[in-house]
Amino acid sequence: MSNRKYYAKFKGVQDGVARFLFFVGDQPKSTFLKSEEEIPDNIESGSFVHADLEADDGSSIDFEPAAFDESQVVLRGPAPEKTAEMKDRHEEARDHHEKAKEISRKQKEAGEKGPWSTGSPGDRDAEE
Repeated sequence: MSNRKYYAKFKGVQDGVARFLFFVGDQPKSTFLKSEEEIPDNIESGSFVHADLEADDGSSIDFEPAAFDESQVVLRGPAPEKTAEMKDRHEEARDHHEKAKEISRKQKEAGEKGPWSTGSPGDRDAEE
């Protein structure tokens, strides 16, 4: 067995069942459950405890608080460089949408009708 550290993050209790997220190194591995009665009172939701890799079911947990740098863990979401790229695309799409709304508003004020105007398709064909 390697000398890596294993942890479980106590996610909280719901309907008498305590939920833990099991980590291998700094990566989340799986969720496991324990009975609420098995959880010591001094363990708070969001805190980390030591866990045994061989016991994915959570049967072997040391409930001593474990030092764990949660800032090293990325549970979900894109990489930072992707986030900036996605933000730029979102702003471009929003600008395009605002321009389209402005054009539509001006056409409506001028009494013009676009292909999106209300009415049946037959009415539009008759106008052409």
